[in-house]
Amino acid sequence: MNSVSVIIPAYNEEKTLKETVLGAMKVLSKLKVDYEIIIINDGSTDGTRGEADSLKKNKRILVLHHKKNEGFGKTIKDGIHAARKEFITGLPGDNDTSPRLLLDLIERKNEADLIIAYMENPEERSVLRRLLSFVFVIIMNLTFGLGLAYYNSYFICRRKLLNQIRLRSKSFSIFAEAKVKLIKSGASYREIPFQHMARKYDRSKAVGIKSFANIVEMYFGLIKDIYF
Repeated sequence: MNSVSVIIPAYNEEKTLKETVLGAMKVLSKLKVDYEIIIINDGSTDGTRGEADSLKKNKRILVLHHKKNEGFGKTIKDGIHAARKEFITGLPGDNDTSPRLLLDLIERKNEADLIIAYMENPEERSVLRRLLSFVFVIIMNLTFGLGLAYYNSYFICRRKLLNQIRLRSKSFSIFAEAKVKLIKSGASYREIPFQHMARKYDRSKAVGIKSFANIVEMYFGLIKDIYF
């Protein structure tokens, strides 16, 4: 039986973390798969730490804490490093993605080396977010000769494949970096749709001047790694 590590990054997600984790556990239990959930609290300043610690009573849940906010990229890399199962995937701690995605990813994990989720309802996001995503996808596809529908989403692949690539990104762009490096190294892939859900609390942390700077840094670093 295949086993799965589910990485759940959390930064100031005290209102949504428990719901996210319980939803993931419900799906994973239905699948009857050997799993672990890795929660990484990225230096949250609210009650996220307490929420995470209350969940680790379950033997399948591992909780890691960053003393300070180190960024989404570092959070994902720490999750990969801590993972002990054959496959790795994840869910956002803000609960803006249905746990149904886990079901779809895990059920189809053997159809290719890399199973990639793409958003089938982008209208749930603002016009600005949709425009930025559209431009980013075009630039990435043209630069690296790919035809992906979406880059900044979760995926599933074998842990040994992720351990074969070096990830540099400090931000949400780590997903784009990982996908490009895996595919360019010869990994086969398949894309499947997922439903994005509107956030119940606060706003997305993926947009901002710092995030844009990190994306630019990732992009040129990726060009260097792939072509030079």
